Amino acid sequence: YEGATVIQDMNEPIPKVLCNRFTAVIDGGSLEHVFNLPVAMRNCMSMVAERGYLVSIVPTNNLMGHGFYQFSPELYYRVLCPENGFRMVMMLTAEVGYRPRWLAVSDPAIVGQRVGFRTTGATYLYVLAQRIGTLTSAITPQQSDYRELWSAAQSPSANPGLNRWRARVPQALREARRRIVDARANSRHRAAFFRAVDIDDIISHGSLARLG
Repeated sequence: YEGATVIQDMNEPIPKVLCNRFTAVIDGGSLEHVFNLPVAMRNCMSMVAERGYLVSIVPTNNLMGHGFYQFSPELYYRVLCPENGFRMVMMLTAEVGYRPRWLAVSDPAIVGQRVGFRTTGATYLYVLAQRIGTLTSAITPQQSDYRELWSAAQSPSANPGLNRWRARVPQALREARRRIVDARANSRHRAAFFRAVDIDDIISHGSLARLG
């Protein structure tokens, strides 16, 4: 009804004619409405030509009922990675409202914690990533903190006695620890998680180059 020249169900893979074609692909709020999210994300990534950019604007907090999904920073950092042919240029978040405060969002894998954010109003993620190589066919991302735990447990230098002790820790204690970690991660404006930015400065070419 808006006069689109290409009609595509994003639940299904895009035709090859659309792959590697565009210098910029913008998702202005569609992915949260598509059930088959892995296929839809790969469609967006596949349409970007090498050295081109993918922009995604998606709900992250307080939009229950808006679509099928709300999104975590972890998802985009793990998917839009060099192994998948992309690099993250920047990720911002802002709570919708008068004169919103714009924050740059840290990578959970770098800070070593789950990056959470408690907000009172509708909040979005704003993602900018660049295509830097060939898309892989089957890289399934894993959450960074779990991947770190699995790697440590499988390391030849891991302490067998410590691993056996961990296996005997009651599930209730592990769940209590998880809740404490999550509560800390969800505090507002943690310095390790977010950095206040000037959105007017960011949209200038010079600032964008520095962030990238």
